[in-house]
Amino acid sequence: MATLAVARAADTLTLVRLAVAVSLIFVLAASRLGLAAVMLVFGWATDTFDGILARRAPGMTRLGTWDATIDAMVGLGLIVGLVAGGYTPAVWLVPEFAFAGLLLFARSSASGMLLQGIAYGWFLRTLAYETEVGLMIMLAGISAAAIVHGHRVPRVLLPKFFADVARLKRLGHGPGGGE
Repeated sequence: MATLAVARAADTLTLVRLAVAVSLIFVLAASRLGLAAVMLVFGWATDTFDGILARRAPGMTRLGTWDATIDAMVGLGLIVGLVAGGYTPAVWLVPEFAFAGLLLFARSSASGMLLQGIAYGWFLRTLAYETEVGLMIMLAGISAAAIVHGHRVPRVLLPKFFADVARLKRLGHGPGGGE
């Protein structure tokens, strides 16, 4: 029974992150940059804790296969909100939705990482120009994430990214693929 509760808690945190993704659109459209920064850092915290809980659950949680997709949806909500708020040119929606499509249809984790990277870059740029407090909140969140997860970048995330790029190329979805 306790293991079921742990799995449900992990799934609940994943759903909370999905709610953050959708909420970011409206918060940024209303020009609430500081609140958006707090929400994004909160979303990152839910990702950390849902991972901890999911590893304690027996087997895969119900939403475990959707975790990376929901992470990317946070980035998508961020960029859509930045466009809606007038902070980012709408042309940036094109690559973001292309990466989202690859993530959903080709199950490309590299596409999700690129989607998030573009969105976070635009958000940091916006914060740097618009609100010092929001920027400090984000930099504190990034610092905390680096402390907690920094060791995973060279050992897990980069190899996963490049392996997925190679897989996409073999499938004909990447640069030079399908020649």
